[in-house]
Amino acid sequence: MRKKNGAGKRECSEIYYPGLCWRTVKLSVLAWLVCNLFYAVYILRFTTKKPCKCTNTSKMKWDLLKHSKQRQAPVTKLDVERTKLTMELKKDVELWWKTIKAELLEFKKSSRKGKTHKNTKRPMLREQYMGLEIQMENIASFDEGWQKQLSNKTAKQVEKTIDRLQNPKRCDEFGQLYVEVEDCGFGCIMHDLANKLNIATSYNKTMILQTANSPYMEKQIMSNTLEPISEKCQLPMKGKWVEPYKYADLTQNKLFNIKRQIAGRAYAFRYPVFTDEMWGNVEAFHSDPMGWWISQMLKSLFKPKPKLQERIDHYAKNVDFSSPIVGVHVRRTDKLTLPYEFAVYRPLSEFMKHVEEWYDKYDLRQAGLGNYPKVERRVYLASDDLAVWDEAKVFEKYTFLGNKEFTERASDTETRDTKSGLEDIIIEATLLSKCNFFVGTLSSEIGQMAIEMKQSTQLQDVFYDVKSIEYEYGLTGGPKKIQLVLYNSTKPLRHDEIELLCGDLMILDRNYFNGYYYGTNVMTQQSGFYKTHSVQNLPALLDMLNAALTEMLVQMFGVINIPWLTEDIISLEYNDTEAMK
Repeated sequence: MRKKNGAGKRECSEIYYPGLCWRTVKLSVLAWLVCNLFYAVYILRFTTKKPCKCTNTSKMKWDLLKHSKQRQAPVTKLDVERTKLTMELKKDVELWWKTIKAELLEFKKSSRKGKTHKNTKRPMLREQYMGLEIQMENIASFDEGWQKQLSNKTAKQVEKTIDRLQNPKRCDEFGQLYVEVEDCGFGCIMHDLANKLNIATSYNKTMILQTANSPYMEKQIMSNTLEPISEKCQLPMKGKWVEPYKYADLTQNKLFNIKRQIAGRAYAFRYPVFTDEMWGNVEAFHSDPMGWWISQMLKSLFKPKPKLQERIDHYAKNVDFSSPIVGVHVRRTDKLTLPYEFAVYRPLSEFMKHVEEWYDKYDLRQAGLGNYPKVERRVYLASDDLAVWDEAKVFEKYTFLGNKEFTERASDTETRDTKSGLEDIIIEATLLSKCNFFVGTLSSEIGQMAIEMKQSTQLQDVFYDVKSIEYEYGLTGGPKKIQLVLYNSTKPLRHDEIELLCGDLMILDRNYFNGYYYGTNVMTQQSGFYKTHSVQNLPALLDMLNAALTEMLVQMFGVINIPWLTEDIISLEYNDTEAMK
């Protein structure tokens, strides 16, 4: 018989309910087995040796992976499609490597026999690589939705922060930072102002421009061309103005005037306004967070006045950017002769190699979609050298668009520094930013600006749509990135390759686009080439990682060039002067 308690629930008793107790025992044993299984998994997963425990950074990344939550949502069709594409890509990479080895073997055999190697497989290698790129882009497209949402949200946060400071309810609400416009070209001016806007935003100041220094500002050319940064506060307030010596000084007073050339933070470092949290957000949708950040600063600075905007729209309509087009920017003239520049002469043919590759890949993608007719190969050409237009005549398969009169005015500094010359530069940079792909030399400030202008109008990462035939995007002549060594260096393949050990810090100087970086090892103090796959870029720094890094940067670039690094100094040169009255 079965006995119930007062609440109507069944009780378990060895005498009265042997069957029920047996089931309870079985459940208990099963629970015990499950618990032991989970304990075994825990031991295997969390107590085994982890790869590369060489740095705190590596340990932190492992901990993030270790504690990540397992997927709870059901598998969707998109998940299946992504997995299929990933597996296909893995196979195709393996096949591509086998093709490369077969090509090298064939070349070796031909060399031994003294025959000229017929380069029959090279087009196949090139096409295979393009196919791999298309597959990688297809896989990346699965994340476009949430990445664009996050990009839009983060851009609005930055815009709101800048607008709050630049257009306050009262002009004395936050204090003011009165800055001079740098005496240099238009691209240099805009990047200098972006740097100063970073300072103003980091220390809660409204930025006001002093317009007497630049040739564009002396004749009010720039103020007649671009809208002011602030709609409400365009004149300095009355009061005691102080010239800050260190960044910390900016917290001690409300009115500051920076008269001297500032020591802008190198590309490997960021200002306090670009917080760790925001960096993490940007890193999730952009390949170059610093480039994205500068683009947002430029967006607040670059606002053409209505008449200029009409001219921009007119020229854009004549080009028709609704069809595929590649922008090519060839910077020469004074860029090749001035002692502090980094550019060298490069013929148009070097640029056109990359234009051809982009169109070949575009046609291959369209063929994969069933669109077999090939598009017209159009190039928007911008330059400050009229000889470039003569070089373009040999490329008969391409239609070149552009404005020779702009080139003629840009070739002479006297006409370049006029209102018409400035408007020409702005129009050229804007039209280059509207192209599907950009080929240029990123030692040019205008080339960099074209990319930034494009990014400021797009939610997706446009830095993949850029090909520089020399330097990467970023500050030239300074530390571009701080890198962490992931793998010990293998047998050197060249005499000037330096030794790396897991956990070393590298200061990147240049990417040579041949599988090698050039930089300096902080630990060994050796400078030389090292393989690109053996390091990982660290986030742009707010503070120094260690004293060795600081010492090496000072040794490489000098205290004069980076005074903010050791003593938090703002200006490249500082002499005691009276404050503004």
